[in-house]
Amino acid sequence: MIMATWYLLKGPETLGTRIWAEFAVEKFVKKNIILPATTPIRQMVKAMAEAGAKYVVLTGSVVGIFGTRGLIKALAGGAKLDDPAEGYAVSVPCINVHSPVTEVFVALEKYNVRAVPICEGDKPVGIVEARELVNETLGMKSVLRKKVALRFRVENIAPKKLITITPRKVNRRRGPHG
Repeated sequence: MIMATWYLLKGPETLGTRIWAEFAVEKFVKKNIILPATTPIRQMVKAMAEAGAKYVVLTGSVVGIFGTRGLIKALAGGAKLDDPAEGYAVSVPCINVHSPVTEVFVALEKYNVRAVPICEGDKPVGIVEARELVNETLGMKSVLRKKVALRFRVENIAPKKLITITPRKVNRRRGPHG
């Protein structure tokens, strides 16, 4: 009875607030590689391989994410491995570590990325990956016994722009047997 009274007087009201808006970004931040945007692609890839990371947070002239997509874009565009990575990164503004995690969802969708840089003040401190949020959502289903995870569908997290390649039609000469 005492606890119920205390909660009624001091407890936060969350009626009408989406469950994700109650969480701060800092709960999901993952340490990551942070390098200047002028770093050559070769060094970015080496740092990613050594750390087992999928992304690098770029700082300086471009604040954003360089990952496997950026690498493929660079190589497909004829970039040299000694070119700076800044031209092939996705410019994504840093989300403040104390912001609600819903801002991460907005940035993931708006910039069509799978990771968002997180800053404390002006200093990048890590990233939040879409995959981690999905894992947390699925975990919440069992921990909180809410049906939050059931509201998320694959289409909500799948990339919107797919790269497709179709086989070229090749005219082959038919030999004497057909």
